[in-house]
Amino acid sequence: MELMGGYPEEYWFDQLNADKPITYSESLKLMEELDLFSLMDLGNQLTSRQVGNVVSYAVSYNINYSNYCAASCPICAFYVPMALKGRSNKGYELSVDDVRKEVEKAKSLGSTEIHIVGGFNSDLP
Repeated sequence: MELMGGYPEEYWFDQLNADKPITYSESLKLMEELDLFSLMDLGNQLTSRQVGNVVSYAVSYNINYSNYCAASCPICAFYVPMALKGRSNKGYELSVDDVRKEVEKAKSLGSTEIHIVGGFNSDLP
């Protein structure tokens, strides 16, 4: 298969596998010219060349300490406006002790990483 300026596909595998990374414009061309499955195949082949058939994963645990938020991002379906604090049964805040308990729960479940996220809540430390 020929890609980008007549270079064979193998050229791009070698370029991407070399110590020197491809340029930003070359990476854009790859994304523009390859269909999604070919791009995924390229990534899989490069990963196999670098590490063989070894995969790893993380056991992730998310702790949402509060959904009260001052930002009001238009894509967020999670937040409750700060103005409704104390007047909404949908809003919540976890105490520091509650967060600690969640961390202990995550550890007991074998989590290898913990994400602590929440709204922009100026009432919290």
